[in-house]
Amino acid sequence: MSTNPKAPGFTILAGIGLSVLILLAWVGQLATLSDLSGSDPAGNALAQAFGALEIIVLWGLLAVLALLAATKGAMPRAAALAITIQIPASGFAAMTAAELLRPSIARRRRIWIIWGWWWIDRRCLQAVQLLLVQLSGNVAA
Repeated sequence: MSTNPKAPGFTILAGIGLSVLILLAWVGQLATLSDLSGSDPAGNALAQAFGALEIIVLWGLLAVLALLAATKGAMPRAAALAITIQIPASGFAAMTAAELLRPSIARRRRIWIIWGWWWIDRRCLQAVQLLLVQLSGNVAA
């Protein structure tokens, strides 16, 4: 007898159906967010609104799929707690990223984004160089 509990057939079919819906929502979101500035200002605003709605629907479907996996599947409690934190956090990050794709924001903040990446890259390079020096033993620490 197996000790691994098997999910009922309906749960598996519901998971597959939700996964297909998530894939379709993601493809639609990708198409919308890839062209937010290809029209007049009213069309751009409409595309941004649809993009935000698609993000909300996508992350709602992800939350339902996670809830299904946590309640009907064999998900450990630690994983259920982690996914409870990660789905809203990633949804917030997606909304923030979509906000950065707006043309007016992108023009104003492009220089700050470039400067931020340059600063982070420089700090990471310094940390890697320090680590390599310490690993080689050439440090008189």
